[in-house]
Amino acid sequence: GNVTGNVTGNVTGNVTAWVTWSSGQRCVVVVNSPVNPAPRFVSPAANSTLELYMGVANSVQIVGVNDNPYDSLLLSAATPLLDGQAISPPTYTEKRIRATDKAAQVTATAVFSWKPSIRYGGYSNDFCFLLTQQGGPGSAGSSSSRCFLLRVLRCKYLAQAGDTLAAVAGLFQVDWLLLWSLNTNLRTIDPDAGTELVVGRLLGTRAGDTLATLASAMASDIATLRRLNVDFSDTAHDTALPAGLQLCVLPNTCAAD
Repeated sequence: GNVTGNVTGNVTGNVTAWVTWSSGQRCVVVVNSPVNPAPRFVSPAANSTLELYMGVANSVQIVGVNDNPYDSLLLSAATPLLDGQAISPPTYTEKRIRATDKAAQVTATAVFSWKPSIRYGGYSNDFCFLLTQQGGPGSAGSSSSRCFLLRVLRCKYLAQAGDTLAAVAGLFQVDWLLLWSLNTNLRTIDPDAGTELVVGRLLGTRAGDTLATLASAMASDIATLRRLNVDFSDTAHDTALPAGLQLCVLPNTCAAD
């Protein structure tokens, strides 16, 4: 330590000294706990659903937190990406290195985005993310997952700036006059941005229906049914469908009986 004080007297006589010893020593209590709190998700909320329109870009922020500020964190997708889906490179707040650092936790943030093409109408599936800790001496890392439901609305499209009925009809390979007849609320052939357009009719199945019988009843074809309903894109034409399902159909009202 450092020595400070005053010394008085004469060099040939007695010496009296007042000395103060000072050091920077501090005492702390160190607790080594083998329990490392599992990382947790802040966003999206558990059991949440993200509903999307075909052809419209959407995004959701993914946020995870590690309450152990000394531990590293990794945020990753646990579900393979589909066409058009993307995840931004995760960003992480700095973890605590020294006891004097102010970090109370480590946060990971990324953005999931998707602009589903028009062939994804009727898509419904979970998308999951994984938070993983690195762990350290005496404390194993753990992980947490968070899933949310991705659902692409069937038979619906949201008009974008500059859209016309003819342009939207071209996307769905349908005559624009049929599209006009499906949207009786429209007062113009140039719908405002944000207008919800119906691009087909929802048809409920009955026991024993098949894609072939439905296509015949609607004077349509199996390829169109598959194109408008991604969840039936791999269904054989003669497979019996259970009752109570919904499909998007484009009836040909001009077909002869």
